[in-house]
Amino acid sequence: MPSREGYDLIAEHYPPGEIAPPIQVIVDTEGNDMLLKENLTALPIVESVSDPQTGEQNPDMQQYEVTLSINPYSEEAVEKIPKLQSAVESTLKEAGIADAEEHYLIGGETANLYDTEEVTSSDQNIVIPVVLIIIAAMLIFYLRSIVAMGYLLLTVGLSYLSALGLGWLIIHYGLGADSMQGLIPLYAFVFLVALGGDYNIFMISSIWRNRKQMPP
Repeated sequence: MPSREGYDLIAEHYPPGEIAPPIQVIVDTEGNDMLLKENLTALPIVESVSDPQTGEQNPDMQQYEVTLSINPYSEEAVEKIPKLQSAVESTLKEAGIADAEEHYLIGGETANLYDTEEVTSSDQNIVIPVVLIIIAAMLIFYLRSIVAMGYLLLTVGLSYLSALGLGWLIIHYGLGADSMQGLIPLYAFVFLVALGGDYNIFMISSIWRNRKQMPP
């Protein structure tokens, strides 16, 4: 059975929060009592929270399994991870732990999606400007024209947006997917803009070469 069909089958017969493993919350209590289970259960997106499991070698370490009331793979669930983090940090601070952000870990499918989105967003803010600057410098060096460089970068950018939009239409309406993997836009940008820049250089070179051979 394809994974997509298996996912749909599970979603039909189980609550939304159970179509993926629970979110794992691990905290270092430093021996302090805290109401973490109660505070996490109070969150609107949380369906249930398990009783804490104490570490065998370090009894101060406690693990909670958090089951969501919504689809763990949905964008809404991913966007709520910061609220989950805030609830854990505030609980640790209430228990007297100063550097609370250093005393917990959150894992699971939803948390992985959130981390991937954060890293991808950070990479895009660095990679996209760097790629554009490098290609712009190459075009200016070769064409000796800022205006021509601007036009060529514009065509490359439009082709990237067109390809991304067409891909989304196919993935969303053709294949029925609710979202696109976060790394696809970045990979598409790097390859399409780089290839588009090379194609523009080859095209301009051909035009200039043919222009010299043609009669005035």
